[in-house]
Amino acid sequence: MAMAAAGYLVHCFDLSAIGLARIGQQAHKSGLAKKIKTYQTDVRDIEFPSGGIDLIVATTILDHLPESDAQNVWGRMLSGLNLWGVLYVEVHTVDDPGCAECPQKFQDAPVSETADAVETYFRPNQLVNWALRKDAGLRTLH
Repeated sequence: MAMAAAGYLVHCFDLSAIGLARIGQQAHKSGLAKKIKTYQTDVRDIEFPSGGIDLIVATTILDHLPESDAQNVWGRMLSGLNLWGVLYVEVHTVDDPGCAECPQKFQDAPVSETADAVETYFRPNQLVNWALRKDAGLRTLH
């Protein structure tokens, strides 16, 4: 909503029809419906335009894929960014309380309702290492 309010055209992709409907309702209620488009699709099927995207936000997307698919989507997201584009990625890590076979540091923490859908729990600095590859063309901010 904030990006649409700032004047950007926002494309939202998700498998969840319910989640997309909520976005649509909020966009309509906020008067931003013309700036926000929703698509019910698998992230693996998204065609990223080459070098044309200002910002990609991937919140718990890559972790819901097998690691090989996550790497493929990562590469396609990178190729979609323009020269000054920003990539924000958030994933579940091996420290997540939902990671059954991982060393659990936070055993008393609540488990996410989507934990059973996580296919890849990322190791410490795994995404940082992907970002630091020379072919990534990224500058890590955080």
